[in-house]
Amino acid sequence: MFSQHKDIRSSLAGHVINAVKGKQNNVHDTQQFLFSFHRNIMLVNWLFSFVVFILVSGTVIQGQKNYCTVCRVLVREVEWLISQVDPKKSIQVGSFRVDPNGNQKIKDKQYARSELHLEEVVESVCEKMNYYSWLAFDDGTGQMVRTTGFDGKQLDKKNLNLDSEKGKTLKYQCDDFLENHEEELISLFQLENVSDYEKLICSEKLEVCTKAEVQVPPFTLPELADTPENNDDMEVLGGVTPDDDDDDVDVDADENDVNDEL
Repeated sequence: MFSQHKDIRSSLAGHVINAVKGKQNNVHDTQQFLFSFHRNIMLVNWLFSFVVFILVSGTVIQGQKNYCTVCRVLVREVEWLISQVDPKKSIQVGSFRVDPNGNQKIKDKQYARSELHLEEVVESVCEKMNYYSWLAFDDGTGQMVRTTGFDGKQLDKKNLNLDSEKGKTLKYQCDDFLENHEEELISLFQLENVSDYEKLICSEKLEVCTKAEVQVPPFTLPELADTPENNDDMEVLGGVTPDDDDDDVDVDADENDVNDEL
């Protein structure tokens, strides 16, 4: 009897031990699974972050290329507008408050490149982007070019691969560019005795262009040459032709001859 009880206790103990070992193995397997799962999650997160970084970097680089174009065009437009201001035009700056000695700290300053002038220029400069189109070159490169002269003269666009639709995007890029850099631009344009504003602003200060990019000279379309067709149009618009002038001269000469004979 005692021997039977002993065998039963031994059997139960064996089952308990095996169960405990099984639980330990299950716990170990669970731990291994959780560790592997956690490691895989970390790997996926790392890969996702890396892909996002690449995509964002590519977008920034592309944005910088777009900003380089619009920055160079904007600088040229602003510089031309500044050059059209009468150098004798001035404004009063300073404080109009009277000090204890009865004086006001006011002085005359040249209007061109003043903060007031530049604020007015920058406010409307993006509208000038409507005069631009994308010119594609045979080597696969291209530039944004003005299709109308700064002074309003017509430019020769014949036999050129111009994309006006792509040019329309320049205005939106200009608005976005000014939204981010307007204050900096106004401050930089106030600087005097600068030999190259494109290089200073677009490359050195705002860093939207490389040094090599700002060294590429802008392509300028030639002025539309005078042709017989253009002259005819001008003559019709003016209501006078060279033949009409000759006829007037001949009539006057005939009248003088008649008077001499009389």
